[in-house]
Amino acid sequence: MFAATCGVSDSPRNNRNAQYIEYFQLKIMMKEQMLKVNCSFCGKEIECPRDMVNTEKHSCFECFEKLKDNWSDIEKSKIHIDLPPEKLNEVLPEVLTDSIVEEIFPQLWIDKKTGIKADVQKRISQRYIWCRCICCNR
Repeated sequence: MFAATCGVSDSPRNNRNAQYIEYFQLKIMMKEQMLKVNCSFCGKEIECPRDMVNTEKHSCFECFEKLKDNWSDIEKSKIHIDLPPEKLNEVLPEVLTDSIVEEIFPQLWIDKKTGIKADVQKRISQRYIWCRCICCNR
């Protein structure tokens, strides 16, 4: 009703246009918050979010790819990496998996350990009984 009185329709096209406008506004805002810094390893100019400028080291993606196996997890956590948007799909699954394994699972285990153990034991018991039934029927 509000949209109709203001002369704006709720058509999918207008919603899509609004989403595009929001996307570009966000993109402009993000661009304004990016600063130029130099890669600590090769000196190449890279972009860095304003809130990460004081990170110990900055790395372009190429240097990160070359050197990442030489760094400990602690060292990696202290480095800002300029990740090109086209590389995001390659890197994101590994980053998410590492995050789940290293951060989320330990907390989940602390919170839900008893229930998980009981569920696993129940499934093992069900599988054992199922296997015994199959073996006995042969």
